Amino acid sequence: MLITLFIPCFVDLISPQAGISIVNILEGLGHEIDYPDELGCCGQPPFNAGYWDDAREAARPVLKRLRNSEAVVIASGSCGAMLKVFYKELFHGQPEEAEAAALSAKCWEFTDFLVNKLGVTDLGASFPHKVTYHDGCHGLRELNLKKPARQLLEKVRGLELVEMKEAETHQHDDDGYRRHQC
Repeated sequence: MLITLFIPCFVDLISPQAGISIVNILEGLGHEIDYPDELGCCGQPPFNAGYWDDAREAARPVLKRLRNSEAVVIASGSCGAMLKVFYKELFHGQPEEAEAAALSAKCWEFTDFLVNKLGVTDLGASFPHKVTYHDGCHGLRELNLKKPARQLLEKVRGLELVEMKEAETHQHDDDGYRRHQC
């Protein structure tokens, strides 16, 4: 399968090794990778700030470039939610509405793609340590992805997963602001 890989700007700038590892895993599973390096931003920062016209300007090249992709794998639950969930909202009533819906149907967050599209849960990894896993908020809340990462972690030899307490709770601080862990 030809997989189009969307590497978000923050992964590219802060943790490029994560993107390289995703390529290595997918190629190791026998897939060909299309990496559109001209796409660096999904438009989420202006979208979240309420600047939807600016978000659409950032998102239009993404829609155009990913139009003919068979599967789009995204290295972030946050940007995955933007393409899969929020593009439909962003382009509602716009000429690109149908295109945004079509893109949504072929977008996958990386762990979801491995587990639920490819049926892969064991990557042959080992890590003999005790760890915890922090769910990304958008992956957990917008994409409903709690299980895939844990299914992969269950197969890592020697790894002991310790779940965080109250990882999905919401609370209000004394100043009235809602704080949460995802």
